[in-house]
Amino acid sequence: MFTSSGIQRRRRALIVGVLTAAVTGCNIAESPTPATAGRQQSLDQLYAGYDREFLTYLANAAQAVGKPTMVVERLSDRFTVPKRLAVRGTPQEIGLTIGHIARQASHPLPLVSAAGRALNEQIIDLYSRIYPQHLQVVSGIAAVSGSSLDQVDMVQMEYDYFVRLWWRLLKYDSFVSLTDFGRYGDAGPAPGCSVASFLVGSRHIVGRNFDNASDEPHYLATTEMSGTYKALGHVVYSLTHWAVDGVNERGLSVNCATNGEEYDWRDPYPQQPAVFSGHLARIVMDTCATVDEALQLIGSVRVWFPNEGLHWLIADASGKAVVVEFDLNRRMVVLDRPGPYEVMTNTALQKGDAYVSTVCPRFRRAQPLLEAGLSGTADMLSLMRSIRPTPDYPYRTLWTTIMDLSDRSLETHYRLEYDRPYRFVLADPGASKRAGSDAFEVTTKVRLTD
Repeated sequence: MFTSSGIQRRRRALIVGVLTAAVTGCNIAESPTPATAGRQQSLDQLYAGYDREFLTYLANAAQAVGKPTMVVERLSDRFTVPKRLAVRGTPQEIGLTIGHIARQASHPLPLVSAAGRALNEQIIDLYSRIYPQHLQVVSGIAAVSGSSLDQVDMVQMEYDYFVRLWWRLLKYDSFVSLTDFGRYGDAGPAPGCSVASFLVGSRHIVGRNFDNASDEPHYLATTEMSGTYKALGHVVYSLTHWAVDGVNERGLSVNCATNGEEYDWRDPYPQQPAVFSGHLARIVMDTCATVDEALQLIGSVRVWFPNEGLHWLIADASGKAVVVEFDLNRRMVVLDRPGPYEVMTNTALQKGDAYVSTVCPRFRRAQPLLEAGLSGTADMLSLMRSIRPTPDYPYRTLWTTIMDLSDRSLETHYRLEYDRPYRFVLADPGASKRAGSDAFEVTTKVRLTD
């Protein structure tokens, strides 16, 4: 687990803050009082070069593998965060790429001890059943170090290996210390993330605000891994292994938010095979086409919460949506509200709407708007704007995403360019098509409305 300076501190309440920009090509934090010259210089250097080492390692990895399986591009013509990430290849090729990056970063491969072998074999058996692609990725990583899958510590590979690699390589600690919104922003941080869905005729629309305690590297990612569905969404903290929101080619959407109070956990790995909650969201998007398939998968595994408790709003193109939570025994709880909408913030819905409305002003604002009805994506964007934690500081939300599951589209509004929508579309591959078949290409449309 990370210390208080790591992910637990970073995402404990998924807090928000305000940033504005002052220099073309850089993201600059704004304080109530001017930044000191030293801090401003450090900020400039961070935004200009936070991923320089990563991109060097990535270019070397592509040469070693023989093809680029991860491609990073600028998204904004003004700012260096966020960026665009395209992941494409076989699981083995993607694993080889990560392995070569890790080797250059002196990030060691964890090897299983004799005492851990029995549990290791059980974890491998679990993934053989639910997501064999993960085993192929790990095999690729291991091959770079001259090891094999059965030598790798699968407990460490479930969370620590991936998250620690990207956390260090992309300088998350520097973002925490230099862009902390509570310290350098307005009066203080407040709880964030909100998700809502609404069925408008045959169109199923999902909106989400991702709010946090500081700025941080994040990517709009398209993932096209052989044997899985193609997916489009945001990744943070672990670029291939942890999904926080998105939609796949079948119109299934998964969106997470921190759960609060007694449901915010920091659990050690259990003495049985378990799947890290962030990894499970990736697996659901990669392998499931409907809400029912997602529930079957989630209900078949032990879910592990090493860095926070969370819940998901899961929706599909048919119009079905549910909120998935976990009770205090870590058992799945499915909440399916009658009617055209679902809404989820950072309080457990299993405690009842009346309680959530009492303690969460964002839920209290959103529910009557959803009850009144939405007519389309513009209304969903207006709703998400209205439930950002502090309307007086409109750029504290890192991004707002509006997804139309019927046409597999995703429109994102980033904090520094909130009125400039970036739109991405996954073409409809038809029933039962799988990624890697070249059945369709991901198309990207950026609509600029400055």
